[in-house]
Amino acid sequence: MNYDTLTDEVKRSSNYTLLAGDEPIDDSTLTPGWYRIDSRTGNDIVTKTVTMYQCGTIYPLWMNGTLPTVRDKTTIRKVCRSGPNGNTCVKEYDIKVRNCSTFRTYYLPKVTLSKSAYCFGSLAVSHPSNPIGTSDSTLSPVICLKCTPLEGSKICSTVHTEPPTYDEAMQTRKHKSAVSTKA
Repeated sequence: MNYDTLTDEVKRSSNYTLLAGDEPIDDSTLTPGWYRIDSRTGNDIVTKTVTMYQCGTIYPLWMNGTLPTVRDKTTIRKVCRSGPNGNTCVKEYDIKVRNCSTFRTYYLPKVTLSKSAYCFGSLAVSHPSNPIGTSDSTLSPVICLKCTPLEGSKICSTVHTEPPTYDEAMQTRKHKSAVSTKA
């Protein structure tokens, strides 16, 4: 199974409220496909209702159901789009979720309304990790050759180099800022 990894998109947390001046996440431009989430706010799609302006977007998308527990099985689940007047399920979309033992992958279809985004994770976000107008994600292609346990806890063989950790990325950004101010 091939999938991309959305890395450290902390604003997708259900505990992040869109701030004045924030650029809303817009998954109407997301390429439909399989994704794995790797974020310090949580790696699974939100399964509880969220209201407008949560998850770093105007119209959040949350899963109306439970996460699959059976390993190596793909299930179809409903995702709801929250809207105005407290309506937390204005429109439904079908997504696919695959349990790969220690993580899940999600087939995310194209959404039809701009400024809509899938919610992942529910841990609190202390502050935006980047100034407004910059991206706080890294899209890292991965090829999952096998989605079954191998040698105990090993799940997938990958054929890429790991993206930098959050701390490494921040060190690089600080170094680049220091160099540009000296020049």
